[in-house]
Amino acid sequence: MNWKYFKIFEIDPEEVARQITLYEFETFIQLEFTEFLNQSWNKRNRTSQSPNIRKMIERYTKYTNWVCTQILQTEKLEQRIKSVTYFIQLAEHFKKLNNFNSFMATLTSLHSSSVLRLKHTFAQVSEENTQKLESFYQLMSGIGAYKIYREALKSAFLKGQSCIPFIGIHLTDLTFLDESKSDYEQNGEISESKLETMITVISNILKFQTRPYSLITVPQLQDYFKEFPGLNNEQLYEISLQREPIDASIEDLL
Repeated sequence: MNWKYFKIFEIDPEEVARQITLYEFETFIQLEFTEFLNQSWNKRNRTSQSPNIRKMIERYTKYTNWVCTQILQTEKLEQRIKSVTYFIQLAEHFKKLNNFNSFMATLTSLHSSSVLRLKHTFAQVSEENTQKLESFYQLMSGIGAYKIYREALKSAFLKGQSCIPFIGIHLTDLTFLDESKSDYEQNGEISESKLETMITVISNILKFQTRPYSLITVPQLQDYFKEFPGLNNEQLYEISLQREPIDASIEDLL
């Protein structure tokens, strides 16, 4: 299929969220406990040591570039307002699905340098959707060590819901743990406290693997979301400057 003519904005954002979540979950359930050890996802042999973590990280990047591309390829201001609104709605559906990985990726896209600078675009987004976006940022805020997000994750688990955690936060937890605590106690014995904490962090991620989503797959959309065709950051920023030149007034864009 020629993805150049694929019109994502003509598809219900709820269905898009479902299909992306299904695809994301396929990789998520393949994560192995050992992939999270010794920061192997950042090491030279990361592709072989942490293949599925790397897939999720690389997919996260592709997705964010895709979202930015979809927004910035719209030439007219009115179209861009609708495209930004579309992705706010998409984020809302990810939130409802507890797909925090794609939820955060969407927020990252909307807060990227090439998109966030579109001040005239964001100024025209409805107050309702602006408030929604702000609440989303608060949910994923780093305040209190991501307290609100962690409470949402705990709530999803207690309610028996399907969920895809935002893996980036948990990888940061493991990195901090690995670098701040020694593997051994002063007496030379293995640090049981570090080991127990590490097991807890990893288990809090993997415990959702046994809760698949009860959603129907749409093959055509699944094929598209395997690709996520998009531009790179440099290209995106260049187009952003074309869409809303520096110091451009709202009248210049109408």
